[in-house]
Amino acid sequence: MRRGTFLKQLARNVGHHGGGRTLLGGLRTEDGRFNMKANLGLPLVETLRVLSISRGIEARSSAARAAALVARDDIPPEVGRLGEDVAVVLRLVLRQQIADIAAGQPPGVKIDLKQLSGAETSLVKSMTGTVSRLETLLRDTLFA
Repeated sequence: MRRGTFLKQLARNVGHHGGGRTLLGGLRTEDGRFNMKANLGLPLVETLRVLSISRGIEARSSAARAAALVARDDIPPEVGRLGEDVAVVLRLVLRQQIADIAAGQPPGVKIDLKQLSGAETSLVKSMTGTVSRLETLLRDTLFA
């Protein structure tokens, strides 16, 4: 019972991330930058962590967790994509940090959306849609 309560508390954290979309479907920015960590990175990593704990998976990286989870029969296949999404988030943040350092600015976790290609912008928007569905995915997977 304690484990179920613990998992519910962890899963509740995922539901507090809005995914970073505006009411009209655009990406919510602060000073023209999109917070990749708060809007995408944390909810994706937290979801993989909760699912891994629930299934006794000891992998530590998001990619390894996603791979171990989808190898099971009781996890939806779309969970495998979450590990790939984490890698995309990290790649975009690191690219922005390199650009910021080169420009004499401190590195952070917010990316300048104007620097993204059309395909990258579409991918970020797609990932925000995924994040908006993570709470339901967790509920269905953990407590159904």
